[in-house]
Amino acid sequence: PTVTAYQLCRLYKLNVALPQLFRMAVYILPHQVALKALQMNASTPVKDYLNPWAAFATVGVLQGGVYGQANVYFSRALKLGKVASLAGIFRGSAFAGARDCTSQGIPFMFSD
Repeated sequence: PTVTAYQLCRLYKLNVALPQLFRMAVYILPHQVALKALQMNASTPVKDYLNPWAAFATVGVLQGGVYGQANVYFSRALKLGKVASLAGIFRGSAFAGARDCTSQGIPFMFSD
């Protein structure tokens, strides 16, 4: 989470002290760990009952929720841009699913 906050600060040209970024990251870390665990656990049944390609797509789509939640939190905490909302964190789901199928699925299929 600290890197996400740092990237937002760089993007918006904010000078925020590293200790403040660390404090914000520590606050959100339990949420991020839980969301990441749920993301991985949700993809396992998809792999078992459908196929690995669908599991990679599921990981990609749910990753939007994991990183979207972090971006919304940091945007609100740093008072960046418009009012951040969790409503749009899954925008681009088709792109995310296709991206992960390509970037992770193709190497996986050729790994044996």
